[in-house]
Amino acid sequence: MIDTTLSRNLRLLTGYAASVSQVCRGTGVNRTQYHRYLAGQGEPSLRSLRRICDYFGVEEHEILQDPDSFRELIRLRPPQLGTSPDLFTAIQNRLTEGDETPRVAMGYYHMVFRPDPKVDLYYRNLLRLSATPRGLIIKQIERYARPAISLPRRMVYEGTAFTRYGKLFGQVQEKRHRRSTWFLVLSVGVFSSPSQLHGYATGCEPEGLDGILSFPVVLLHLGERPNLRSALAACGYFTADEISLSPHLDNALRSRN
Repeated sequence: MIDTTLSRNLRLLTGYAASVSQVCRGTGVNRTQYHRYLAGQGEPSLRSLRRICDYFGVEEHEILQDPDSFRELIRLRPPQLGTSPDLFTAIQNRLTEGDETPRVAMGYYHMVFRPDPKVDLYYRNLLRLSATPRGLIIKQIERYARPAISLPRRMVYEGTAFTRYGKLFGQVQEKRHRRSTWFLVLSVGVFSSPSQLHGYATGCEPEGLDGILSFPVVLLHLGERPNLRSALAACGYFTADEISLSPHLDNALRSRN
């Protein structure tokens, strides 16, 4: 047996159950694998760790505390075995459960789109994709160096995302007034870190209009540490001549299935 922080804390929690079999039935974790976790001979995947924590009613960061602190926490708040989240939370967690390892490059992207097919204007903003233990975080900045009708010079969106079956699914909302919410579905393909993502955005405009818009978008990877001043300076709205897109990208933004 190898004593690790996780194995010691897991053995403490398991002592509150009638048996290891009960824990495995409640968490859906293989019994042999669970014994390996108890012995410190392996660590559960993030997905399995979430199931175990949900079963014992603790958080992931709590079970990874040093054993003395965790023992004191459990003394003050004994596990409620099998306590599951409410139905809404359970469904929400299942809907946003992505790949074990996100199949998309982290870092900064330029997001380019052409929202109105009747107006020959292209928009470009800056988007950052970062990984956390619970999933992917999106931060998006729209910047308009030139005055734009009914739009402030700068808007910030925040949201979450996950990858599954070759697609990136995301939801973002304008941070300040929360009047504009968008959903993204982008094709990732079989690559572990593609440099371009193509797909669609659907949502409502920040002006609070009643209409719902849907249009193609392209994300162009800039790397994890680009020159942010230059990346932001390239944001705004442009004519086709000003933005100078390749025919391939221009066709992707003009296609509306």
